[in-house]
Amino acid sequence: MLKKITQLTLLFLLLSFISISVAQEVSIDNDGTEITVYEDIISFYDPFTDVLTIRSKSFNISYQASSGEKFRIMPVFSGTKECNQELCGDFFIRVILEGSSIADYFGMTNRNLLEEFFLSSYPILFDEVRDNVSISLISNDNMGKMLMNNVTEYSSSTAMDIDLEKRQYYLLKKSSSTKVRIEGTVIEFGEEVKNHFSKIEKILFEAYAQNTNELNITNIDDSQSAPYELKWEGNIQRDPLVQPLPQNTTNAEGVISVRFQVKPDGSVGLIIPLKKMDSELEKEVQRTLRSWKFSKLPSGTPQQAQWGTITFRFVF
Repeated sequence: MLKKITQLTLLFLLLSFISISVAQEVSIDNDGTEITVYEDIISFYDPFTDVLTIRSKSFNISYQASSGEKFRIMPVFSGTKECNQELCGDFFIRVILEGSSIADYFGMTNRNLLEEFFLSSYPILFDEVRDNVSISLISNDNMGKMLMNNVTEYSSSTAMDIDLEKRQYYLLKKSSSTKVRIEGTVIEFGEEVKNHFSKIEKILFEAYAQNTNELNITNIDDSQSAPYELKWEGNIQRDPLVQPLPQNTTNAEGVISVRFQVKPDGSVGLIIPLKKMDSELEKEVQRTLRSWKFSKLPSGTPQQAQWGTITFRFVF
């Protein structure tokens, strides 16, 4: 059985998403791939290799750049179904250019330029949070059937994958607008992209639930299912933008509560233990919490540090 708090995260998501995704059509391809079609999402599962891909059914999300070009966007998850962690796979955004090739548009027409494109990182904005992402250029020849469908519908011979690290994926979900700048061109991802990723998540964790024999939904206490409980002092709620969870490497059970300070810029200041248990686990909680990042204080409010209390529950 899992002995990490990441199990609680999975449990929380399962409770939130259960009975939401209703498949419209289920079929098995000639090579044994299970294809499940939902309203605007499709999943592919290869039981022989345990490869699971969940994506939008088509490039039906579009963004028109200021220069007039129309980009077509497809949110994707690619990973495995037999997962004993919080997440076994990656989220990324596949982008094509309507009526033209991404490679031609960005001038990537020879090997040297392509290698430079692969090695470069590109700036991305999650509202006001700056970061960098890596980008890959994909041709129809190496997309595979799980991701290739509908690309040629828009007369595009190449696609571009914007790879999201786990923390970047969570930032995208929290942000009202996410923008990436590639070779001087800005592409924006708004609510439609977030909505599709939310639907992909629901299907993903339902797939994980099918693989977890020990889960008994009817006997779960909701108060114990969340990975943490967060309470603020005062009327202002600060949203966590970066929130890695502490790892229970000691295999200890119990509850740790700390009172902590959040500065106006969203960084964590002082941390005061309130409810103690295993000393190593306490250090892990404090170390992890210091790396959290919260939303900034609104400009119209006093720019003063704010206090909150967070409680982590560790169970087997």
